[in-house]
Amino acid sequence: MNRTWDYEIQLANLEKTINDRGYEVEELVPTNAILANRLNVHSAEFWAAKLNTVKLEHVFEIHEIEYGGERAVIYNDEEYNIERTYLNKDGFLELTLSKWGDEHD
Repeated sequence: MNRTWDYEIQLANLEKTINDRGYEVEELVPTNAILANRLNVHSAEFWAAKLNTVKLEHVFEIHEIEYGGERAVIYNDEEYNIERTYLNKDGFLELTLSKWGDEHD
């Protein structure tokens, strides 16, 4: 497999903050931008997730050392939930993503 690391993504943490009105809210706070490979969502995984009302959007491959347990990814100004992480046979970490805040149609 030819890895070119052509995609820039940002891992993000979910943090609790206080809004202007004094209420506690959760918001995504991005960490450093990293480079990734974009992979295909495998059809079996896509359909299995769909049966559970989760629509998988992207799979990115990153260096495992760059991942610190974050729950989200920002890619092309869109926010995505990390549904699954998987250390593949080549030693890279795959992040399987669904749209953040998706109502899971």
